[in-house]
Amino acid sequence: MPRIWASLDDFLPPCAAPEQVGRNMANHYFLRALLRHGTFDEYHFFLCNEAHAGLFWRAHGPMLDELAARSRVKVFPRVALLDQVRETDYTVFHLSDHVTSFNALCRVRNRLGAAFPVSGFIHSVSYGDFMSAYLGMLHGGGTAHDVILCSSTQGEQAVRRSIERLSTGLSLPPLKVGFEVVPLGIDDASATAGTSSRDERRAAARSALGLAQDAVVGLCFGRFSEVDKMDHMPLIQAFAALHRMEPPHLLVLAGAVQSENYVRMLELWSRAMGAQERVRFEKNVDEARKRLLYDAADYFVSVSDNPQETFGLTLLEALRAGLPLVVSDYDGYRDIGSDEVALRVPTIWHRPSGLTLIEPILDARTFHLYMAQCLSVDIPALTKALDVMGKDHERRHRMARDAALRFDECYSHKRTIQKLEAIWDERKAHFTAGPTDEDPQSLAVFDTFDHYPTRFLRGADRLRITGLGQTLKDTGASHPLLSGMSDLVDPSVVRDVLARLVDASTLDELEAQAAHKSWKTGYCIAWMLKHGLIELHES
Repeated sequence: MPRIWASLDDFLPPCAAPEQVGRNMANHYFLRALLRHGTFDEYHFFLCNEAHAGLFWRAHGPMLDELAARSRVKVFPRVALLDQVRETDYTVFHLSDHVTSFNALCRVRNRLGAAFPVSGFIHSVSYGDFMSAYLGMLHGGGTAHDVILCSSTQGEQAVRRSIERLSTGLSLPPLKVGFEVVPLGIDDASATAGTSSRDERRAAARSALGLAQDAVVGLCFGRFSEVDKMDHMPLIQAFAALHRMEPPHLLVLAGAVQSENYVRMLELWSRAMGAQERVRFEKNVDEARKRLLYDAADYFVSVSDNPQETFGLTLLEALRAGLPLVVSDYDGYRDIGSDEVALRVPTIWHRPSGLTLIEPILDARTFHLYMAQCLSVDIPALTKALDVMGKDHERRHRMARDAALRFDECYSHKRTIQKLEAIWDERKAHFTAGPTDEDPQSLAVFDTFDHYPTRFLRGADRLRITGLGQTLKDTGASHPLLSGMSDLVDPSVVRDVLARLVDASTLDELEAQAAHKSWKTGYCIAWMLKHGLIELHES
């Protein structure tokens, strides 16, 4: 029996929207790792339409060819899902997030009597509109064999608390869906390091970047976004408080620029703190320069202060590069930054009652800025941690060795995919059917609006070919299709129906006699009626 992995998502590379960058990057990394290390026979993607499929092939084509994976990948229109699920014994459906289609897919599976688990990774979990998705989960659909995959224990706890708040407040049964903590991963060091030693790469990188060979270099890499990433100003203030030391201690702030005004503010702040000669900005660096920065650094620093941060891929990049960490004691950073590889800096949050009350009517970005600006990273403790990294060479080098070991043990993509496959296979093996009731949160459009039309087409309605239909039948021509309709209206089905309509036939008869049994046959017939290829025959 072939093992087939499937998804409703495209796992495309990061797009321009700032709040999507980290999530899309993690998902794109994941797909590459899955195709490289996974052991599935096929990978099926159900995408919105033909245009979406074209985007998928253009974006992923080079990667599929590089990994020799193109023959194992199949792309279907999403409307083909029902037929495919009936015909194929899928191992798992994995989604790029845990909210968008998770519960809806579980309900479709249940109604079809299929037996596959559904999984989805959490990313940012601090958005209020997720609560409606959680409410849908509590109303049923998911089973104990479906699973929300959490990149950190902190993120898992946040999702559990959100769902439990709904369950308790609305007196609903507890969630049936399971949880598993599976850290995100990235490619192992062999994919980027080549054959040179760490010392050789450091010397070459510093020469290329114009950094002193004897300097102690701290690197902070991440988007320049005070709204939904982190505020660098406390970090600059802490670093500026260090006394000048020999060898020189430098801080490099690098990443994509989301706000030019914010970066300019940081540059002015470093000058106001008297640290402009020791703080260097690297803006919008490409992948090659990014690797140089990691190779050139002695340690990595990141002081996350925003609840949208759940994990921290840049910390994995730092561990892979053999860099010890200075991190805020916050969110998933706490999982990654264990004592042997990191100095964690305490954080303290305020709970303003008015902000909680007004949250539902604020836009998400503004609310995240407000939340982050009332969370403090202990500046004296941060200064001390930076000082330790600058002066305690032996400790820094020991932590660097442990950092590389921790990455190999916990965060390489190969280990992540192995763990995921074990979870998926176990849940598939023990899967039991879920409830088949309809989703009370669905719009149920044909019930809600059944008073709009004069009446509905009935199975007993008799249909006959029209003059236009006869012309198309005789000439073999096709009626034009509106853009996006080719996934539902199959010209071969149209020709088959026209060929069989010698005399009037009922809708039920036409569907029963169709060459390929599918719900889309009835849709094609309704489309033919709309466009005058057939008509009702009133006896």
